[in-house]
Amino acid sequence: MCPLGFGDACYQTQLFAIFGSVYSDKSAAAFAIFKFTQSLASAVAFFASSYMGILDLMITLITFAVLGFFGILVVEKKTKKDENMRNPETQDSSESGIGTNAVDGPVPTEGSDLGKTNPIEKSA
Repeated sequence: MCPLGFGDACYQTQLFAIFGSVYSDKSAAAFAIFKFTQSLASAVAFFASSYMGILDLMITLITFAVLGFFGILVVEKKTKKDENMRNPETQDSSESGIGTNAVDGPVPTEGSDLGKTNPIEKSA
């Protein structure tokens, strides 16, 4: 049972983080709809448990968990794409040719202009 609880905790944390970033202007409504849907699914599972066996319930649980996982991947990818379109300067630093170092800041990489001396500064 421990892996189920740990997996649920990770899943819930990711969902709350995604809802907070995707629906930052309407976060209360997003969380309310999420909790409503979660409660509805819990009620359906409770009533279905008297008609379905444990194997059927586990297959249903695994199916929806896998669908939810792929749904999170799609939303995360779409969110990052939309964020990069809105803020092109916050794109991944590997695309610009400049790496980062936690201590020293930007580190020149092959093909970047960082670290090259400015001819104007040399003459002064």
